[in-house]
Parts: sequence; structure tokens; C-alpha cells
Amino acid sequence: MKGGNNLMNKKIKSLLPALLLLSTVLVIAGVAEYYASIDITAPIEQPITVNGGPIPYEEDMTLKCNDGKFIAGKFCVGDELFSVENSNDEDKTITVTTSECDEADIHIVGKLDMFYKDANWTETSQGAIVYYTFIGDEFNYIVESSLEDYVLVYYPDIDGNPGSWNIDNAILLGPATEELTSASLTEGLPISTDYNDEAKLWLIPQTDWDTQAWNPSVWLFEQKLITYNKNINGLVEVPAEGSIEFYLGLDVDEMAYDSCETTLTINTI
Repeated sequence: MKGGNNLMNKKIKSLLPALLLLSTVLVIAGVAEYYASIDITAPIEQPITVNGGPIPYEEDMTLKCNDGKFIAGKFCVGDELFSVENSNDEDKTITVTTSECDEADIHIVGKLDMFYKDANWTETSQGAIVYYTFIGDEFNYIVESSLEDYVLVYYPDIDGNPGSWNIDNAILLGPATEELTSASLTEGLPISTDYNDEAKLWLIPQTDWDTQAWNPSVWLFEQKLITYNKNINGLVEVPAEGSIEFYLGLDVDEMAYDSCETTLTINTI
């Protein structure tokens, strides 16, 4: 039996290298299968679209005013609405730029409907439309309305939403006029101390502003909150699973006599 045991031990020793090699191959195969499964289950990047089409987006266009009037020295808004949708579950940054036009300065603008509201904070009637700079180095706006002696105000909620009314928190942007008006802002909207992620714009009588009176029955309030992206590079953030909308506004040159040719480009960062 002693000789048989020696023979058996020799056979086992001769098989050890093969067994070790087989074990190594199985471990490597297992690791490869594990990492392969991670690659297969990785999340898929969802599309960002412009008016239903893919980004990058580029369009050559002849800009026209929505009222059909292209008047020298006046501001008007183009007739095409651009909608950028983000299907991802995280915010995405895009650029929105236009080529220069000899006949007008082109602005990326948002549209804000303004309403009177009752004591229950329910909208009763629309009283104005504000077109405002959505992206740019200056915050410009016009107010389309029949209002007289009103001003446009930005009201940040400093101590929560809804915060306690304090006119000292409010920022006067300027008169409610159909002339293009520039407001002096050192940062975008909302400002960094605003509790909200977006900004509230109100239209109030000049006398209420001067006397710091709370008189909401004759004030006009925003239908939605807005943002202003203060930069010269066309940068704007599209919220996760959300969208942004804008028009092209035209500050027509004093000597202009024709339409405006430009190229709109929208791209991801």
C-alpha cells in the first residue's frame, strides 16, 4: 500500500499545475462577465431636441416681426417660437447663438403673460405681455399693454416662498413701456439670495412704488416664473425632463429698410 500511496501522490502533484491554470481561467472569465454586465446595463443618454428635431441645430432664416411690421428704430418680436426639450434626468447646458444682421440687433427673448388676480390669488384677466431678454449681457424688455404710469418690478423671496411682503426686497427694473428698455443688473435672474429657482416679475403703478404701498388689486402678476441668463456666450441650462422656449427679438436699426437675415445655431456643451 505504501508504494500505491506514493504513486497517487505523484499523480496529484502532476495535476496541480493544470488545476491552477483552470482556476485562473475561470476567475478571469467571471471577472470579464461581471464587467460586461456593467457595460450592458449602463444608462443611455437621452436626446435634446429643438422643435422636435435633433441637436446640433442650425437654420438660416429671414426674420419677420409677428405683427408684420419691420419699422426702423423700433423693437419687434419674430413670429417663430423655438422649444428646446431635455429628456434626460439631469440638467443640460446648451448654447443659443445667432449670426450678426446688418439691419437689426438680435435678442434671445422670452414671453411672459401678466394677469390681474383676485383675493384668492386666482387669475381674473390678462393685462399685459412682457418680452424680456432670456440670454445676453444686458436685461432688456418691452411691455405690450394699455397701462399708464406702471413700472416693472422683480420681487425676490428672501425669506422663503411665499415670503413676507417687504418692498425693500423688490428691484425696480424700469417703466412699463413698449420701447426697448435696459435694466441695470449685476447678475442673472433670479439673484443668488432669492429663495426661488426662478424669478417673479410684477407690474405695479408708479405711485405704489413711490409710496411703497401694497395694493395688489391693481397690480399684474406673472403667469409663470422666469430666468435671465447673464452671459455673452449664449449659455443656458435646460432643466432635467423639462424645456425652455424663446423667440428672436429685433432691435431694428434707425436706417433699416429691409428684413433681417441670420443663422440660428443651437448646440450642446
